[in-house]
Amino acid sequence: MNENKRKRIKAGLFAAVIIAAAAGGICLWRVKNTGTDKNAPDRELYAPGENVISASGLTSMGMKEEAYALDFLETKLFVEESYLSVGDTVESGTAILKISEETLEEAKKELEEKVTETSLAYRQGVIDDAEERLREKNTYEKALINKNYAQAEYESALEEAAAETEELSRQVEEARELYEEYKEAADNNYYYTYYNIAELEETYYDNFRFLMELYEKWDIEGLYDRYPNGAAGNTQGVGVSGGVAAEGSSEGQEGRETGDGGAMPEMAAGGFGGSGQSNDESDKLTVYEMMEELVAENGEQYKTAMESYEKDTSMAIASLEQARSNLAILQAELEEAQLAYEKQAIIARTDYETTQTESDNAEAAYETALQKLDEELEKLLDAKEEAEENLELFYATAEDGYFYTKDRGTVVMNRVRENSYLSGEDILLAYSSPETVTAEASVPQSSIARVEIGDTAYVVVNGYGEYEGQVTAINPVSSSGGRSSVNYTVTVELKGDVSGLESNLTAYIYLGLEKEQIEQMQQMEQMQEKGVPGGGEQVEK
Repeated sequence: MNENKRKRIKAGLFAAVIIAAAAGGICLWRVKNTGTDKNAPDRELYAPGENVISASGLTSMGMKEEAYALDFLETKLFVEESYLSVGDTVESGTAILKISEETLEEAKKELEEKVTETSLAYRQGVIDDAEERLREKNTYEKALINKNYAQAEYESALEEAAAETEELSRQVEEARELYEEYKEAADNNYYYTYYNIAELEETYYDNFRFLMELYEKWDIEGLYDRYPNGAAGNTQGVGVSGGVAAEGSSEGQEGRETGDGGAMPEMAAGGFGGSGQSNDESDKLTVYEMMEELVAENGEQYKTAMESYEKDTSMAIASLEQARSNLAILQAELEEAQLAYEKQAIIARTDYETTQTESDNAEAAYETALQKLDEELEKLLDAKEEAEENLELFYATAEDGYFYTKDRGTVVMNRVRENSYLSGEDILLAYSSPETVTAEASVPQSSIARVEIGDTAYVVVNGYGEYEGQVTAINPVSSSGGRSSVNYTVTVELKGDVSGLESNLTAYIYLGLEKEQIEQMQQMEQMQEKGVPGGGEQVEK
């Protein structure tokens, strides 16, 4: 049982005793003794500064308890007899109770079996430890061997992963070059220039426009009415030229003005040989028909060139699209291969670095493993020793079936009941102890926050002298009966020789004092005892 828990239990069990001993409150100033009663004030209660808490209270004798310290025991011990009552005076070694022989033997058997069990576990642990140490040593030596092969394995893995990537990179480069060739041809309209499309188009439309000018200027339609068979008896005449005109008449009208681009410009001026009108008309028809044939020939050449240009251009565009598709596929495969290469490189690098790290740290890992084995074996040994210690403690506590007191004092509480079982962490017996004396101060709510467990205190016991003390408990429950004034009880344990003290002596308690202030208080006490004038005046902080 930990100390704090025991103190809480003790506080609850002895509440009546503590309350009875807690008389007193905020200090009364400059109180003088008027009689011989040791419990009456015979000195002043000093106020050594605003940060110092001053209070008066009563002393009380310390308490000791005998607890059931065998909480590791699963067997319940049965109480056959109880020997003490409240008010009995006991010495060290006084019998408290007797447990039954049956439960005593069960408890011994339980603890002895635990000793046997932990001993066997420890022995097996020693064997397992030796085997595990051998395995760890083999692992350590294997790690050192692997270090020699790690670099070669790493480089081999990278070369294998890079092979496919390099081949795909070469294919992508070839596909890109082919694509650029096709793209160059398509972007620069290579076949348009190759088939002379612009020149043929210009010639055709220039001659066609010239033909149309002759047709209008010479009234070719009227001439054919007069000469149905044409200049040379050709009956096709307008039929042939009409077909050509219909094919490009709209564009011919929008073309540039002719004057120097027609075929036979001398005829366009109207100059013909001969003197008769019939000869002139016949010549005009002849010229027109010749020009018409030329335009038809130009149109056929232009048409043929356009067909070749469009065919070859379409084939180039199709090849360009195929090249682009092939390039995209190869690039996708290359990206996938690069990702696979990077992944493989990371895996290979990780494996390589892991092997290197394991090899470099093999000795440290080996030492760590050995340390862990030591700890595991130590745990088994601790369990074995604990079982042995528990058995020894049980024999020392109740080997003969009796529990005994450890100190002297007066019994104030006895929880032992005959014909019942003891349970873990029970307080069996409590009695006053003349070796411990405490004083209790009632501290107001406004000051309690400045008090902590472990604080040093200065205590003046009326008629007995001054003592240094230490705060050992602060009751969180208010000790006040009304709402207007809330106080809390603070317990101070006196240090030094307290053998001459007893309960219910008046004590003046000072909390929050510095070392210099305690020395001043001691000097004031000495001056008062010697009767020096001014000895009862207030000591300034």
